[in-house]
Amino acid sequence: MRSLTLAAFLLSAAPALGASTLIPHAAPEAVASTIIPGMLQTQWRLVAESPHSQTWERAIQGGSGIAASLIGSLVDGPIVNAPIDRVTYTFASSPSGTLVQSTWFLVMAPGSGIERATARTAPESEAKMQAFLDAVKVKLTH
Repeated sequence: MRSLTLAAFLLSAAPALGASTLIPHAAPEAVASTIIPGMLQTQWRLVAESPHSQTWERAIQGGSGIAASLIGSLVDGPIVNAPIDRVTYTFASSPSGTLVQSTWFLVMAPGSGIERATARTAPESEAKMQAFLDAVKVKLTH
């Protein structure tokens, strides 16, 4: 119980990066299983999963992929692997439900020795993540 309380504290004490929500009366397993269909519908691929987290990846969508490739090639030298988007979800159980924290990253040279992940902190990115978590919350509470 102490580790879960500590995890909830760490999530709540983390800087405001990404999106988060508390889903009342929901177990972490229920939250995780509700996230999966929504992510698969939007072309994300589940690459890692544990009882307390999920990591998703996909090719960068829209024109930002071209810009990321150019920036990646200038910063990292020749592109080892095309840049990707990565989203992580972290689940912490609490007496009142499950706290979910998500962060969206732009990853340069994924899977290489020079991989670099930068959090997407633009308001549009954070708004998309928050809207998705709000939709998950609605599904689990209604």
